Amino acid sequence: MEYYYGIPHPGPLPTKPPATAWVYPIYHPQPLYTADYWPSYTYHYPHDPYAQAFPPPPVRLSKDSAEITSAHNLIGSVRNELEELAQNFQFPDRLDFDKPSSDGQVPKLLNSRHNSSLNDYRASLEDLLDTLKRIRSRGDLSVRSAREDAIKEVQDRLAELKRKKAEVWWQRRAPAVLVQPLRRPMWSNW
Repeated sequence: MEYYYGIPHPGPLPTKPPATAWVYPIYHPQPLYTADYWPSYTYHYPHDPYAQAFPPPPVRLSKDSAEITSAHNLIGSVRNELEELAQNFQFPDRLDFDKPSSDGQVPKLLNSRHNSSLNDYRASLEDLLDTLKRIRSRGDLSVRSAREDAIKEVQDRLAELKRKKAEVWWQRRAPAVLVQPLRRPMWSNW
């Protein structure tokens, strides 16, 4: 059997096509997917050649995906709370320190009204850090990386707080207190 412009032709092929013969692509009818079947697309292509061969998998939310979503939500809320804490915190002008130690380390802060905002801020940061460390990733890399980024952010804020506390101590201490070179970072003891 011979083919004439993609159509089977029983007899011999004409030498010249008729004046009305145009070559149109032939589409076989495809099922039209509804929004119930394909919820992620708003416009459907009924003539897609792959639509019938590769139907999309049904969307199922498992318990794990719900836990992953709640983990992402919790990380986002902790980050929002961290930003809110950082915006509302102002480093105090005056700090009250305990008696200096003989090894030259920065002493601990006293529990006074001057130090209360700093101590509350530090306690809030440590609570956020504990909350982040309790979040389970369940093997999901996006949760793990988001949690690690948030933990690093909180730890950086805590390190910045210790550095500022050490700066205040070293600026206000008497020059005669210097005894020997430090073997550890000066803010290693809170």
